[in-house]
Amino acid sequence: MFALAEVIRDEVARCDMTFRQLASKVSVAPSTLSQYVTGERPIPRETEASIIEKLNSPRMSEERCSLCRGNLFPTRYLDNIDDHPVVALNKVIGEASEFIKTANIARDALINKKQGVCLDKSVEDVVRSMEDEAADLITGAKTVLIKMQEWFGRPVIETMNRHIEKLEKSGYCSKRMVNEGR
Repeated sequence: MFALAEVIRDEVARCDMTFRQLASKVSVAPSTLSQYVTGERPIPRETEASIIEKLNSPRMSEERCSLCRGNLFPTRYLDNIDDHPVVALNKVIGEASEFIKTANIARDALINKKQGVCLDKSVEDVVRSMEDEAADLITGAKTVLIKMQEWFGRPVIETMNRHIEKLEKSGYCSKRMVNEGR
C-alpha cells in the first residue's frame, strides 16, 4: 500500500473527520478518495497537495517530501520520539554535535584529495561515518520542524518557502532550479 495513503487514514482520524468530509473539502467524490486511500488508484499531485493543506498535516508533508524527485535524503516521520518539541530539539543538538566532530575529522582526512581519486579504507570509513551523521542530522532537523507545527501550529511550508528565498538570494540556487524540483 502507498505510504501516503496510510498516513491519510491516520490524519483523518486525528482531525476527527470523515472521509466523506475530506472528499468534499478536496472536491473529489468519496469513492475516488476511497480508491486513493486503498491504493487502487494513484493520488494526483494536485489532490495530494489539497489533502495535505485541508488536513494541515505535517506527517503528510514529510511523507510527500520524502517521495519528491531530487530529495537526496528521504526521511520518515519519527513515531517513536517523545512528542514534545524540546525532546526533538535535544535530539538534534546531540546529532549536530556528532556531525561537527565527524565533519572535522572527514575534512582533515580529505585535505589534498583530488576529485575522482578512490579513497583508501581509513578515509572511506571516516567519510562514511560523516555521511551517516549528516543523514541523522537531516532527519532530526525535519523532526523539529514537524513537532513545532504539531505543537504550536508553526507552518512548515512557510519555513520551507523562507528557506528557498534565502537560497535564491544568496545565490545557492536559482528560481529555475527550484521550480524544476532540483
